[in-house]
Amino acid sequence: MGWNKEHLLRSACVLIRRHFILLVGIFTVLMLAACAGDPLKEPSNKKSGKEYSSKENQSEGLSLDPSGKIAQIIPNPYLQSAGDAPAAAKVEFTRIQGLIKNNRSADAISALIKMQKDYPKLSGPAVNLALLYWKQKNYSQAQGLFEQAQTLNKYNPDAYTQYAVMLREQGKFPEAQAQYQKALAVWPHNLQAHRDLGIVQDLYLQQPEKALQHFMMCDQLSAEPNKEIKGWIIELNRRLNKKPTPAPEAKLEVTP
Repeated sequence: MGWNKEHLLRSACVLIRRHFILLVGIFTVLMLAACAGDPLKEPSNKKSGKEYSSKENQSEGLSLDPSGKIAQIIPNPYLQSAGDAPAAAKVEFTRIQGLIKNNRSADAISALIKMQKDYPKLSGPAVNLALLYWKQKNYSQAQGLFEQAQTLNKYNPDAYTQYAVMLREQGKFPEAQAQYQKALAVWPHNLQAHRDLGIVQDLYLQQPEKALQHFMMCDQLSAEPNKEIKGWIIELNRRLNKKPTPAPEAKLEVTP
């Protein structure tokens, strides 16, 4: 089907909307991630949910059953494996959040550095230090802290997805893609990672077919119908001259 003015205008509006979402994400991502549920030891390597059919699908969380649907939703391993942080750590973190809200970034950084020394097994302080340094445009320092958080707790999704957003802000789109892929290798049903990876692949890496797969995963993982995601799927199918894939009728069951 050829492109007419209506189709071009509709596609342009969709692209502008996605650019706006990325810009909003860069600012809202600077909200601090809570570390109260951060495990004090490295979680077990016990696998959860189904196995995956290929290395490529496993790395991007795209494996489906033969019907093209998700057979079983995999729970967030970070929440499943996390134990309670010490009560004193929770109190200190709450105090640090207050410092940040009052624009006392220097005091918050000092407190988080001390918290790292007092609670060296927690990944939350490293992630939040990274966010503060990122806000100051100290990208190299932030990068080291995101990578440190990944080492401390490979299941902490913010250590990958926040890092990816920072890389996007710098125009490092292949590197951002790699971080989203790492996040999905750890938790293949991370809806936010699928959505943001799809946007990066479509807008910046010229990989619309891969983007479509991620948006389709978002559609299936969403607890409620998402008109925006469905619209992106329709728009990409039109650009790729594909017939829209029907959404699964059955409601997904979350594995307890």
